[in-house]
Amino acid sequence: MKAPSHKLFLVLGSAVTLSYCSNSELSKVGLSSNKATIADSSIALSSVNSKIIDELVASLKAKASASLNLDEVGSGVAPNFTEDQLNTLTDKISSTLQKNLLNDSEDLVQVMPVMLQGAQDGLASLNLTSADAANTTGVVSQSLVSSLGGRSDLLPAASADAGSTPMVTVLSQMASTLVTNLPNSGISSADAGSASQFVVKQMVESLGTAQVSKDDLGPSLEGIAGGAVAALGGLTSLDSSLSLPTITQQLTQGMTTSIGTVVKASYSLSDVPSYMASATQGAVKSIGKISSSSLSVDQFPDMAKAISAGATQGAGSISDDKYTVDAFASSLGSINSAATAALGSISREGYTVDKLPAMASSVSQGSTSSLGSAVVKNYSSKNLPSMAAAVSSGCTSALGKISKSGYSKTQLASMASSVTGGATAALGQIKMDGYTSANLGDMAQGLTQGAVQAMDKIKIGDYGVADLGSMLAAATQGSTKALGSITMDNYKVANLSTMISAISGSATASMSKLSMSGLDVSKLPDLAKAVSGGMIGSLGSIKMAGFTADSLPTVSAAATNGMVSGLSSLSDFKDFDKSKLPGMISSITSGATAAFGTISMTGYSVTNLDKMTQGVTSGATAALGNIKMTGYASTDLGSMVGSITQGAAGGAGSIVMPGYSASNVSTMMQSITSGTTQALGQIVMTGYSSKDIATLAGKASSGAVAGMNDIKMTGLTSTIVSASLTSINNGTNTAIGAIQMTGFDPSKDTATIAAIQKQILADTSKQAASINITGVNAATMATQANQQTLATVKVVAPTIAAPTPIPMTFDPNAYKAPTIVAAPPPVPVAPTAPTAPTAPTAPTAPIAPTAPIAPVTSGSTGVTGKTGTTGTTGTTGTTTGH
Repeated sequence: MKAPSHKLFLVLGSAVTLSYCSNSELSKVGLSSNKATIADSSIALSSVNSKIIDELVASLKAKASASLNLDEVGSGVAPNFTEDQLNTLTDKISSTLQKNLLNDSEDLVQVMPVMLQGAQDGLASLNLTSADAANTTGVVSQSLVSSLGGRSDLLPAASADAGSTPMVTVLSQMASTLVTNLPNSGISSADAGSASQFVVKQMVESLGTAQVSKDDLGPSLEGIAGGAVAALGGLTSLDSSLSLPTITQQLTQGMTTSIGTVVKASYSLSDVPSYMASATQGAVKSIGKISSSSLSVDQFPDMAKAISAGATQGAGSISDDKYTVDAFASSLGSINSAATAALGSISREGYTVDKLPAMASSVSQGSTSSLGSAVVKNYSSKNLPSMAAAVSSGCTSALGKISKSGYSKTQLASMASSVTGGATAALGQIKMDGYTSANLGDMAQGLTQGAVQAMDKIKIGDYGVADLGSMLAAATQGSTKALGSITMDNYKVANLSTMISAISGSATASMSKLSMSGLDVSKLPDLAKAVSGGMIGSLGSIKMAGFTADSLPTVSAAATNGMVSGLSSLSDFKDFDKSKLPGMISSITSGATAAFGTISMTGYSVTNLDKMTQGVTSGATAALGNIKMTGYASTDLGSMVGSITQGAAGGAGSIVMPGYSASNVSTMMQSITSGTTQALGQIVMTGYSSKDIATLAGKASSGAVAGMNDIKMTGLTSTIVSASLTSINNGTNTAIGAIQMTGFDPSKDTATIAAIQKQILADTSKQAASINITGVNAATMATQANQQTLATVKVVAPTIAAPTPIPMTFDPNAYKAPTIVAAPPPVPVAPTAPTAPTAPTAPTAPIAPTAPIAPVTSGSTGVTGKTGTTGTTGTTGTTTGH
């Protein structure tokens, strides 16, 4: 009996010989035209179903291996099936279609997932090895997707999911079916991860031959990723030993890697970042659709990390000369932007707004940890800082696109902190030739830069300039707290100063690229205060072997040193010139000093404040020579030094901690001037010499006196003010012996020292006459200050050694910020066949199809000049008498 040309009839109870593949088709693949014998049923297939089965058989034969043992998953070939095996396979496809009442249907939206299920079920009965079954499943998925090409008329709009197209709907359902039925294909649990990666990769690579339109490609990728990830729970429910995050990472990597293949063949390579965003978003949004028995809400961060890591690995695996390092950075921006935006669309009971910070941290951590896996042409460890910037920029810019009940701008600070914290913690997980602990400073600078420069791209509620301070503080806090989580060869406490200086310097420098309505040069001092306060306050959260309360002064010095060094870049900000420097520096030391009371750490108490203060002021002072700005010269150092002590003195009045009161003020004043004065020898600047010490020492003292007017605390009496004036002078005088500078020897230059002491008394007395503190007589204070007798200076080692300037090797100007693609609108994922259909869970708040996020300004300016590491603590000097 010969089958009709449009229908395939199988007659019950008789053996019927039928041809599933024409002689011409078989001859093309070099195979004989042996007939396939099918029995025991009578099934009428539509002509299109018959043709698709023909195409599948032809594909299996065309990709047949000469060996029945394919050994490993991902070979891209199938076993050399016998005709009986092909009969069994096609029988199962036909019977599955009939069981679902689709054997005579020409609605491919409904038919194709069921046909795929039938093929997978048929493979299980062929007694294949796990690898053979996986490879064959890949061929099957590729063939069936390809069969959609040229058949758009058989994809009725009525069968599409709400808000989707027929093509996107069928691909999403096929992906879900494909992964759900992997165990039914004869694939072992050990191969489940690699198999899911391979079969979905094969499916995506067939989208070009399926003639998916360019407009449909992004939504199709989102649908495939969503359907595949949602189905992964079925694999782990069969074998509890399987790691769901591991499988998810493998699947996401395979899918995103294949995007490069399909785009090169049929679309434009420049669209890769957008398509990466679609796939990543689809995967993240489907986390909540994984069965709760396989995945609890507490495990969601592991899944988010796996998805961003896999997507980053896939984006870095695209091999094409036109896909450059800059294109990879753009893909990273899009991946992290889409993943972060999609966090609000995850739906599961118990997944509330308070879970979002951990999710954001996992996204940036996953992507950062995978940066070393890229094989992009000309990509090396030198590119890693700009890649870290792309990751943090992508995540931060999307914080305003999260749509979830209870989420508002009040959550932004914790989210920003989580983004930088996650990325920083992952720096030690990067594995790449040429990447060592010596690169960590540049990496910290890059990721801080990316986060800060993206803050003006956030759009949510009334978010604006008034929120920038808390955002800057949060971003630097997140990175600082995570420094103790870095695990890497040769990374230890001694590295912290470089890292902290890089973070604070980059945060300060990156302010120059912010552009928001209402942001002008007058707002910068408050932003600087927020950064310094945030960083100092977070130092106690660093958990690292060898890091104790005694380490705090050293890292505090690094924080202010980095910030002052970073001021150079603010010359790019409108109306910012050297006249604004004193105000910025005063804000830096004020914010840092005021934050002493927010440090929480074992062994840290009010007794640590003297060295902490010395650290803050010495670090800022040593960095004054690092500032490079038009018109800025050594003649400006006096006003700069005065600003350092004035800011710190004012900040001392804002410290709130157990045991601290107005009675501590005089001790604080001595530490302020001592730290500043001893660091004068660390300033390296054209025109500056030992001849300037007297002038600067006098400014150090007078600045502290001026700062006392800013102290707002109860109990500040005339007696305390008088004692503070004595402490200010003694602090400056004591530290003269710790100055180490060419042309000055404190053990011999008695005449120079006498001149310095005279200047100290004169400047202190003059400034004291302007004291404006309730209950304090300024004239009396001025007289007392002038009548002090300063003790003989003793040569001592610095109590807190100022940071030794080191060059910044990362050139922020080389970083071209990625164009961040807005996440596409959601595509509903159809219920998994053949289980009882359930309505797809709608996202809590779908991301509106908005215009792409405006790109971060290209060519950012970083820290000019040098930043410093903090030296070792020297011997405590002898206190002078009165």
